[in-house]
Amino acid sequence: MEESLKALPFFSGLENKDLKAILYVGKELKIDKGEIVFSEGELCRGIYIVKKGELKLYKLSEEGKEYILHFVNDGEIFGGAPIFLEDGKYPAYAEAKKDSIVIFISKSGLLRILAENSNITFKVLHTFSKYLDLLVEKIGQLSLMDVSKRLAQFLLKLANENKTNIIELKLSQQDIASKLGTVREVISRALKQLQKKNLIKIQGKKISILFKEKPKEF
Repeated sequence: MEESLKALPFFSGLENKDLKAILYVGKELKIDKGEIVFSEGELCRGIYIVKKGELKLYKLSEEGKEYILHFVNDGEIFGGAPIFLEDGKYPAYAEAKKDSIVIFISKSGLLRILAENSNITFKVLHTFSKYLDLLVEKIGQLSLMDVSKRLAQFLLKLANENKTNIIELKLSQQDIASKLGTVREVISRALKQLQKKNLIKIQGKKISILFKEKPKEF
């Protein structure tokens, strides 16, 4: 079990004794596709680490509009934002995009591990720092960029992460719209606009990125 966990990002670099400490307090849970793990405003019970699968973290407006904050995949941690707050509550919803397996660590169990193990403490702090950077980036995008620029940046990021200028969209236009804070129809128009300006080339679900830096003007 320890060896299989070492292949996941969150556990990489941890010694066997660290993994055993996590497994001792952790509980493996199976989450069905579409199942809500926790809801916004719900009292924080602990954190979750994705062993296998994919989940989305999102908020809902008063009108029921969904805004995706982040997708979490194998080896990533989620649900930890309010862990250090007394009576902390989850700030968003977490829902399985597909059948998933997660490791749940209760709040009391996690705090005990963190107090006893500096390696795990640094791992958790590193993860929280990455999420903070992600949220700051999203705030900047929503405040300073129109949808076309946000979409171009999103596509460029996907290309850089996959180290190729040809990407295959695994997300629906609705998911992309929710992630970028808009609606599907606007994403559809923005894709056509980017293609018209020769910034991308669309072939079915595959998109060729024809620019290497963030476009300044559209």
